This record gives sequence, structure tokens and C-alpha cells, in this order.
Amino acid sequence: MSKKLRTILESIENKKKAALELLNSGDLEGAKKLRDEVKNLKETYDITKELEDEEKEEVLNNGKPIEKNKTVSAFDAFVSAFKNFGKSENLDPKTVEVLRNTTMTQGVPEDGGLTVPQDIRVEVQELRRQGVALEPYVNVESVSTLSGSRNIEVDADHTPFDNVDEEAEFPKIKGPQFRKIDYKVKKKGGILEITRELFEDTGIRLRQYLVKWLTKKTRATRNFLIIKKMDEMTVGKEVEVKTFDDLKNIKNIHLDPVFETTSIVLTNQEGFNYLDQMKDSDGKYVVQPDPVKATRKLLFGTDPIVIIPSRTLPVVEDVEGKKLAPMYIGDLKEAITIFDRETMYIGFNDSGDSYWQFDKTGIKVRERLDIQVVDDEAVVKGLIDIGDMPTVKKKPKR
Repeated sequence: MSKKLRTILESIENKKKAALELLNSGDLEGAKKLRDEVKNLKETYDITKELEDEEKEEVLNNGKPIEKNKTVSAFDAFVSAFKNFGKSENLDPKTVEVLRNTTMTQGVPEDGGLTVPQDIRVEVQELRRQGVALEPYVNVESVSTLSGSRNIEVDADHTPFDNVDEEAEFPKIKGPQFRKIDYKVKKKGGILEITRELFEDTGIRLRQYLVKWLTKKTRATRNFLIIKKMDEMTVGKEVEVKTFDDLKNIKNIHLDPVFETTSIVLTNQEGFNYLDQMKDSDGKYVVQPDPVKATRKLLFGTDPIVIIPSRTLPVVEDVEGKKLAPMYIGDLKEAITIFDRETMYIGFNDSGDSYWQFDKTGIKVRERLDIQVVDDEAVVKGLIDIGDMPTVKKKPKR
């Protein structure tokens, strides 16, 4: 995605937020005006993207060497290197220069290693935060080193100062206490096999295929790591939920009041189905639509509910055979931090019997990150006893 397109998207989001604030304050005319501006910006975005895509497709020219009188972007060089792998003599000097300066990995060009161009990487980052993604709910910190540490203040609530009489000696007080959080970036990745036909197709199609695959894999990886950390930090402290009072106990007793206004609820499809049918003592449903965002549901009237597919967060059975749907309540941004190296690499190979036999190319992708618990008191895990309620049927393996 180009800088111009990102700027337009940013303007759209800013105007949406401003329109919502005006609407909440009762300024209907001002909100309508901003809504019309958003519509115009969306049309501008669509037209700009269409023109840029057409221009990029012309520049790529079906993977042939880029003309010397044209500017070579990182993406152009990336696709040219892909299509001319093993035939470096086909690359023009400008493409070679771009590869040397921006896209070769750590001085090992002979293995076909390339970093994902900036525009692809940014697009993958934006797309993986959409859909059912947990990353937006936790804290993400960009790091430039493979390891490091952070000092986190613990027990931030302090005792009050003592009274000091006139001319009396001031008493000593205990200073702040810190806990060290270490991180060590780990490598994650996999191999994508594509057909020779797709590999030799236009750069635009190859780009779309890569972006789609990378988005799904990186999103699934981060969702898995976040859920794993939440389970680790709450193990042995789970609270069983059978009634609305059990939910209130989690909110009022088990969770620190400091997270009262920043909490969210994460659960799977069965857990949401149970909550959606639960009523309080007055016969009112405890899950209500958000008056500001109609597509969002709230628990307690304040906590947004995030529904995770049951294939990602499945129902579990305890030793007694009870079906329990996991539910997490709290402030995930205070609980978990992703230390993101924000570097993604691609290496490719078309040699080897299996690739040659089936006319395929192997693309190896890797990224580097670590995830750590910062505050294990910021999230409480509940286990909802769903009893005989229906569950999501697992799809048969093909």
C-alpha cells in the first residue's frame, strides 16, 4: 500500500471518529457533513488504488526485466528477482542496486533470501489486525534487537504519607518496586508451495496470493500465542461460571477495580451463546447492544465482547465430563505485550525432486517476535458450564 493510500485511510478513520463524537454530543448536522466527507474520501481511495494497481501492472510487465529509464521500487525488484531466480543476468542494474541496498537478507543473497518489500509488509500488518484478530487488544512494542528487558513497576498502590509534626524528623518511606520482564525474539515460519504457473504469472497476482497467505498465517500465529499466554497466566485460578452472580463475582472481586473501565470479554461461540441467553434477576438479558456501535455487544453494559471461533478457542471437558467454554475478562493491553521485531523474510527454491516432479516452487516465510506476560492480575479466566447447550460441530478432516 502506497503512502498516499495510507494517508487517505488515516483521514477516513479520523473523520469517522470525529463524526461519532459530534453525534454523541448532539451535533447531527456536523456529523452528517463529516459522513459525506468520508464518502468522498472512500471514492478517492478506490480510484487512487485502481490507478496505482494499473500502473504497477504495467511496470511489472509480466516479470520481464524493468526498463532502465523507470524507477525501481522494492516491490518491483522483489518480483523481478522472484521471476528471474537463477538468472541474475536478466536483472537490470537498477534492480540489482535496489536488491543490494534494501532487500537482500543479512549478506546471504545466494540462498534466494529476500525481505518482504515495505508495501507488502505494511499491507499484511493492516490486514492481520482485521477479522478475528487478538493483536489489537494486547500491547505491541516494536523492538530493534533480538533480546532485551523492561522494568515494570509492581504494587503501584502505595500507602499514604505519615503525619509529620513541626520540626520533627521525616520518616523514611519505601521506594517503588520493579519487576524485570525479559524478552527474546523467536523465529516463526513455514513453507508455502505454489505451482509454476502462478510463479510465472503476473506480479500482481503473485502479490495477492502472498499477501493472503501471509495474513492468515501471521494472524493465526499471534492468536495462538496470545491465548497460550492467557492460559499460562491464569492456570489454577480459573473461576467456574454457572450464574449471572458468578460473572459479577469475577468483575467485582477477582478483577482489580483499576481495570473497571478498560476490560473486555473474550469467549468462543458457545460461551457467547450462553451469555446471550442469560438473564438477570429482573428478567433482562445481560448482553446488550452497544448504543454507539450497533454491531458490538456489551456485558455489564460496559465490557465489549469479542467472539473467537470455537476452532481457535474450543470447548473443553473437565474430569467430570462437564462442557466448559473458556472466557477471559480483563485488560489485555496491561496483561500481555508482543515484542515485535517487525521483520519478515522470504526465501524460495524450485530445486529438489518433489518440486521438480510436480512443477512447484517452495516459498519459505519467517517472522520474529516474542510475547510475554506483564501483569498476570489484569485478566481473569472463567469457565462457563454450558451444560446441554449445542456446540459447534467440528469440520471433518479432508
